[in-house]
Amino acid sequence: MEHHAATASASLWDLLFPTINFALFVGLLVWQARPQVRAMFVDRAKALREQLAAGTAARARAAALRAELEREIADLPALRTRLTQEMRARADDEIRRLLEAARASAERIRTETALLGEQELRAARDALRAEVAAEATRRAGELIKGALQPDDQRRFLDEFVQSAGDAR
Repeated sequence: MEHHAATASASLWDLLFPTINFALFVGLLVWQARPQVRAMFVDRAKALREQLAAGTAARARAAALRAELEREIADLPALRTRLTQEMRARADDEIRRLLEAARASAERIRTETALLGEQELRAARDALRAEVAAEATRRAGELIKGALQPDDQRRFLDEFVQSAGDAR
């Protein structure tokens, strides 16, 4: 039995010594590592707060963007109507401008055509006058040749020679 009592007290001591040793180790660990562990947890908490703030800000931006998109989608029919009206107004302005340009061009063509017609008429009159004068001269020459006798030709020649001699 003695052996049994020695074993019981040894086992208590065997259990108590490692427990004290472990408690001292934990105490030393807490005493030495506490600032680093605390800093790690503080940094981790700060990082989590920043991430939560960033997530909240992103959620707010997304909600604002969604609201803006919903407003724009709601305004699409009015925008479509306004754009259609603007396009029609621009088209009407362009049509008016083109019609004015066409009218001005037509008036310019009319004026130029009238001037060209007058020039052509004058040219035709001048050509006709020249042709009539040439024809009259030709016919007069033929009539004179037909009416002149050889005696008339000699008399004209003599008169010419005499007038040429007197002129000297």
